[in-house]
Amino acid sequence: MGGEGASQGVDGSPSTEGGRVGGFSIISGDAFIWRQGRAEVTLAPLGTGWSVIYRSTTRLLGPQQVLYEKHHENPTYAAWDVMARVVLVSHNEDEGLRAGRSAAQWIKGRTKATAAATALGAADA
Repeated sequence: MGGEGASQGVDGSPSTEGGRVGGFSIISGDAFIWRQGRAEVTLAPLGTGWSVIYRSTTRLLGPQQVLYEKHHENPTYAAWDVMARVVLVSHNEDEGLRAGRSAAQWIKGRTKATAAATALGAADA
């Protein structure tokens, strides 16, 4: 895949969508997703809080099943939960720390964008 933090498309060109796949994260506008093998940990806004969902396919590659789901009002707890799920799945504390930090950065960026949009909407009114 390229250097640290770089992601590539199928043809080897730099990807414009999300982050690294197959061991780290995809960051889209709506969700932070960490994938490794058959496992997927998703962080997404839900109402006034944050939802963390851990899904996995079965050994026979059946449909994805939700193995864990939790709603957090506090964004810090949501990032910690992502970290804990990633450590559980990957058996790698460093990978969990990277995913947790990236999730926290994604939450901060999304919170700032939402606050800016709200302020802009209030100024137009």
